[in-house]
Amino acid sequence: MSVVDIYTDGACSGNPGPGGWAAILKSGDVEKEISGGEELTTNNRMELTAAIEALAALRRPCEVNLYSDSRYLVDCLVQAGVDIIECGFLTQKKPYEEDYTRFNTLEQAARLLPEDRAGRLFVALLDYGTYDVEDLPPWDGSSLDGIRVTFHKEDRDPALEAARRIQEKGYKVFLQPMVALSYTDQEYLELIEKANQLRPYAFYL
Repeated sequence: MSVVDIYTDGACSGNPGPGGWAAILKSGDVEKEISGGEELTTNNRMELTAAIEALAALRRPCEVNLYSDSRYLVDCLVQAGVDIIECGFLTQKKPYEEDYTRFNTLEQAARLLPEDRAGRLFVALLDYGTYDVEDLPPWDGSSLDGIRVTFHKEDRDPALEAARRIQEKGYKVFLQPMVALSYTDQEYLELIEKANQLRPYAFYL
């Protein structure tokens, strides 16, 4: 099953007032942009419309990672019973900005999370090499619950070691090797064997 990353945003002037929404859908090297607007709307409506229209644009079953900077949308996902909600990126390569779900610290990520988590898991993506996991504080339940570690084949071993350190700090670990077609069958079997030693919460094929 293919993986589609969806980035959404929406806003309006006046709230209510004229507004617009946009979404970017990416799967491998394929990228699609969609957008729209209304003459009289609200900010929350545009945030939701961006997500709904993006999901409606999918043409076949696939795994979806949806990214939004809307606290309202996150609350809606919790109410809808979504078990695992990925909130954005954890990185030290670019500075934090309030309008982006790109976090330099867990305190920044916590601002997006609802007070009542209703048993849901909140996760951020960490692209190996963009964040020093030694700067990650021990898990205390006040911010993210898990980290999805993505990595390329040449970074396999140090990335798995970083994942181990993340686990030792108390977080759930999700592992995603990038560009799966670059692996031979034997290399993929070796990767799965090494990953199983970590017993991650999830492993993406």
